[in-house]
Amino acid sequence: MARPKVVFDTNVFVRALINPKGINARLILSLSSYVLVTSAAIVEEVAEVLSRPGVLDDTAIRKLDVERVLELLTRAPMVSPTTAVTVCRDPDDNKFLEAAIAAGAAYLVTSDKDLRDLGEYEGMKIEDPLVMRRSTVRIRSPAPRPLFFKHARGIWSCVPLPLSTFGARSHRAACVTSKRAFLRPIPGSYIK
Repeated sequence: MARPKVVFDTNVFVRALINPKGINARLILSLSSYVLVTSAAIVEEVAEVLSRPGVLDDTAIRKLDVERVLELLTRAPMVSPTTAVTVCRDPDDNKFLEAAIAAGAAYLVTSDKDLRDLGEYEGMKIEDPLVMRRSTVRIRSPAPRPLFFKHARGIWSCVPLPLSTFGARSHRAACVTSKRAFLRPIPGSYIK
């Protein structure tokens, strides 16, 4: 199956640099799931935004990371838009639509409300980074390993559940016996 072509808005790159463990950074790092496509106008805008006075000073963005993003953009396939688009409320955002149309991209990923309000344009989906991450980019993590607890009446089979399930400071497991299911703390799993 062919990987979908994707165009990223400038805000995806900036947010990835501000939070290297966030959803935008994960999208950028998962290049095996899609083909990043760009245009000269997009590269120019990203370079201009990242070189503004104070961007490197006011945030945790390092100059080395900025150079890596610019290198990634220059290595990505470049398109030269031939048709002018004027559908976005912010005329500066039309360049992303033009590049996506010229590339035949399946997605335009942005956090910009002006673009996301369009929803879809000429068969191309305009997605929020979180929605894009959930729908197309699957970074596989190993399946949870079943845990087994010994009890006088037999063995309980338990599956670890994430912390967010309970909002507690300890991991818990959904334990199933032959008679009932209940929750039990996993010994030694308290987070400090």
